[in-house]
Amino acid sequence: MKIDNAGCFHSLYDPLGKTKVNAEDSVSINQRIASVGNTGGSTNSHLHYKVRKVKRYLNPQKWCYCLFEIITTKNK
Repeated sequence: MKIDNAGCFHSLYDPLGKTKVNAEDSVSINQRIASVGNTGGSTNSHLHYKVRKVKRYLNPQKWCYCLFEIITTKNK
């Protein structure tokens, strides 16, 4: 699943189990979009998370921290 974010950022998630949103849906920052899935020879559910700006992949750890800060600020 690919989510288009503001500023030409894209979040990519794979593999997913059950998807809870449809293409073209708007989603909020804390909305559950899917459940994690399982692929091929893996022995447990897992998630591959990628962040891309245009065609360049970014470090998702920094992106996650940024999102954490946004959510924390919204909840104050």
